[in-house]
Parts: sequence; structure tokens; C-alpha cells
Amino acid sequence: MGLSPGEVNHWLFPLDPENNGIAIRWRKTATDEMKLRLYGRMLETLGTYEERAGLCKRPEEMDQTTLYAPIWPTVNTHLGHLGVAAYSHQELIEQLGMLRYGHRPRVGDTFCGGGSIPSRRRA
Repeated sequence: MGLSPGEVNHWLFPLDPENNGIAIRWRKTATDEMKLRLYGRMLETLGTYEERAGLCKRPEEMDQTTLYAPIWPTVNTHLGHLGVAAYSHQELIEQLGMLRYGHRPRVGDTFCGGGSIPSRRRA
């Protein structure tokens, strides 16, 4: 941008901090609710779904521990009477398998990501 230190030019959002030579971080007192509200306000300024989706990550691109962390207290409360205390999908499957079958179940994906959904044809 050619600005000297301490000089500010106008910026448009969403910001590209790498090209502006600035560091952006949340203030220490910012809660998750505050961040979500701000993200929501920013997304409202985008005109199309494609613009919004272009800023998002797919679930498989996210850190799985962070992505699913909020669900485990509810899952464990719901299944707590069975002795389930899981904090990942693998733990949940293993614990439910032990309860039902007495061992960890083996799962085979016969379609291996082919995208096919088997259907039963009726005559």
C-alpha cells in the first residue's frame, strides 16, 4: 500500500490483513457470542450465497475437536444413564458398541465415497 508506519488508509471488508501488513486479533474480553454476532453482521453485508459460502470452511476442513466440542455435554447427558462419557465420535461408537455387542464394532463402507445411496425398488 505504500503507507508509512502509523498511517491509515481506508479499508473495505472483508479485510485481507496479509496484504495490508497488519495483525488482527480478537480483544481478550471478546466472548464467543460477541464473535458470532459480529460474524453474522458481516455476513449480512454480502449480497449472495456464493459470497458468503466463499468465506466459509467445509466441516472436514475444521478442527474436529473444536467443531464438535459443544455437542458432547448434551450427548453424555442423554446417554449418561448407560454410562456413556464420550468426547469424540470414535469414543461414542466404541462405548455404544461395547454396550450393545461387547466389543468395538467394525464398520465397512461398501460404497467408499462413491456417493451412491442404495434404494429398494418396488415392483
